[in-house]
Amino acid sequence: MKRLSGYRWLILTVAMLVVGLVAARSFASPAPQRESTYWNDGLAEVSRFALEQQRYGELRKGEAVMIFVSEPFRRDRHVKYEQGSRRNVTQVLKLNMTRKFLTGIYPYSNMTSIFTPTDKQWPLKVTSTAQEWCGQRFTQANQTRRGYRFQMNSYFDAEGDQQFNRNNAILEDGLWTLVRLAPGKLPVGNFQAIPGNEYCMLFHQEYKAHPAHATLREDVSMNGMDGAVSIYRIEYPQLGRHLSIAFESRAPHAIVQWEESFATRPTQATRPTQATRPGGDPHITRGVRTHVQKLEYWKMNGSEFEARRDELGLIGYRALRRQPADDQPVSEVMSMSLQDAFESQDQLEIYDVESGKAQMVDKVQMSEQQWQEKLSDQEYYILRQAGTERAFTGAYYKNKEPGHYACKACGADLYLSDDKFDSGSGWPSYTRPVAESNVTYYTDHSHNMIRTEVRCARCDSHLGHVFDDGPAPTGKRHCINSACLDFVSRKD
Repeated sequence: MKRLSGYRWLILTVAMLVVGLVAARSFASPAPQRESTYWNDGLAEVSRFALEQQRYGELRKGEAVMIFVSEPFRRDRHVKYEQGSRRNVTQVLKLNMTRKFLTGIYPYSNMTSIFTPTDKQWPLKVTSTAQEWCGQRFTQANQTRRGYRFQMNSYFDAEGDQQFNRNNAILEDGLWTLVRLAPGKLPVGNFQAIPGNEYCMLFHQEYKAHPAHATLREDVSMNGMDGAVSIYRIEYPQLGRHLSIAFESRAPHAIVQWEESFATRPTQATRPTQATRPGGDPHITRGVRTHVQKLEYWKMNGSEFEARRDELGLIGYRALRRQPADDQPVSEVMSMSLQDAFESQDQLEIYDVESGKAQMVDKVQMSEQQWQEKLSDQEYYILRQAGTERAFTGAYYKNKEPGHYACKACGADLYLSDDKFDSGSGWPSYTRPVAESNVTYYTDHSHNMIRTEVRCARCDSHLGHVFDDGPAPTGKRHCINSACLDFVSRKD
C-alpha cells in the first residue's frame, strides 16, 4: 500500500472529524421536554392551598404554600452553592412547604424543605421545623451511602437532642419532589418507608421505617378539573395512616390536592366542634390548591410588593379566625375527596373464561375486617398481607387437570391450565394470565429485593410474583400461591 504524505494525513484527519461532528449532530438527543425547561426558566412556582389541618381532635382552618424552584446545590456540604469550585455541585429541585393554622389562642407555623437532584430519585437533604407557643422542634435528614443520618432537636423531654441513622428505607418527604420530577419512578407495591417529618413532629412519632404499600392511579377523572389527574397513595397499615397526592397527569405534574388520614385515640380533646367539616372526619387533613404563579419572589421583599400576596390568595393568621369572603371552605373548593376519587373507578373490564368474552364488572372493595371474616387465617395472610405459603405445600402446584384458576378472594378468572408448567419452584407456575386486564403488577421492595408483584385486578389481592425465567412463548414465570386460587374443572 502506498504511504500517504503528512499533508494528505492532515486532510484525511480533518475530513474524519467533520464526518464525526455531523454524525454526532444527527444522532443527538432530542430537545428537552417541557418538564426540563419548566424548571430552568429562573422562576419559582408558588402555589397556595386552602387547608383543613387536624389537631387536637378538631379540623383547623389554615393555609399552606408550596414553593418549587431549581437551584445549584453542593453535594459535599448539602448547602446551596454560592461560590467557589463547582466540582461537587448539582442542580436540585427545592421544595419549601409551609403550613399555618390556629389552635385556639396560639398559632402553629410548620415548614419542610426538600432538596432533590433533578437527575436522581431521592433527596439529598430534608429539614423540618415546627413552632408553637409550647415549644419548637427541628429535624434534618442528610443522605449517606447507606441511607440517611438524622439530627433532631426538640424542646420536649421525650425527644430532646438526638442523632441517629436510618438505612435502606424510603423517605416519604421525597415523594413530593419525585411527583414533580418523574412520577413514573414513584415506588409502588410493598416497601419500607419513613413517614414525613411533619407527621412525626406533630404527633411525636419515632423516626423509623414502617411497612408501606403504595398505588398509583393514572388519568383519574375528578370533578372540577379540566385535565386528567393522577393520584399517588401510600398506606402504613401499622400506623393506620395514608397520604394521597393528586397531581396533573401532564408535565410539569403540578400538585392540586392532597389528603392525609391517620388513626387517633379518643381523648378529652376529641369532641364535636364547628371546625369539623360536615360529613368529614376529624382525623383527616386536606389541602386544595387555590392559586398558583411563577415569579422571582426573592426580588419582591419591598413593602410595595405586599399587594402581590392578595394575588396569591395569602390571608395570614388574622384572617384565619374568620372565613374571608373570597376564600371558600376547603370542603367547597375541593373538587372531591381523594379517597372518593381514588375509588371512583369502580368498574373494570375482566375476561371471563366461561363466556370467552371480556365483561364490565364491579371492583370488589371490602374493609380489612370484612376480608378477615371472609378468608381463613392463611388466606388472609397471603392474599391481604402479601404473605407466602411454603414451597411444595400448596394444593395446586402438582395439579394437571384441565380447567382454569380463579381468585380465591373475589372469583375473577386468572390462569388457564393450558399455560401451567412445572417450574420446580414448589409453587404453581404459569406463562401468562388469562388476560392482562385480569391482573395488575407492582414493584415490590420487600425483603431487600426488587421483584414484580402480581395482584388480582378486581379485588387488589396479592397472588405472587412474576419472573423473566419462564418458557416460551412469553418467557415469563408467574409464581402464584395455591392459597390464592380456586380451581374450576373444565367441562366436557
